[in-house]
Amino acid sequence: MSDLSTEFDVMFERSRPRLKRFVDLLLRDIDSADDVMQETCLRASSGFSSLQKPEAFTSWLFRIARNLAYAELNRVKKGVSIDLVDEPELGVDDTESPQQLLGRREVGILLSRAVAELRRNTRRSSRSGSTKDSHTRRLQMSRVPQSMR
Repeated sequence: MSDLSTEFDVMFERSRPRLKRFVDLLLRDIDSADDVMQETCLRASSGFSSLQKPEAFTSWLFRIARNLAYAELNRVKKGVSIDLVDEPELGVDDTESPQQLLGRREVGILLSRAVAELRRNTRRSSRSGSTKDSHTRRLQMSRVPQSMR
């Protein structure tokens, strides 16, 4: 086994528990998460020799996993049976931590929900002929968690 291969194995194993939790949280499906973990390992090991900044290994690895997980979520959402999307991952200089990536994902989910709620409110108000003030009240109420209403 070469030094490069050994170095990759050590670095990957060090990151594996956090990476697995990250992928599990994104996908919430054990089988899909395992597939993404395996594909992440394969892609990272094949591109490891081209990694420009070894100190960025963890963020690079999480970026690969995140992109694969998003591709899987899109595949499931569309109901299309395709292989995971190939994206160039080599030499990515990404300083975001896994927590930041997950936080950004959660913000995206919350924004999507808010937009969907806004669309529902707009459809309701257009049917009832509501005024701008009632739109504003509905939008403000949609920002308040259900438990606090």
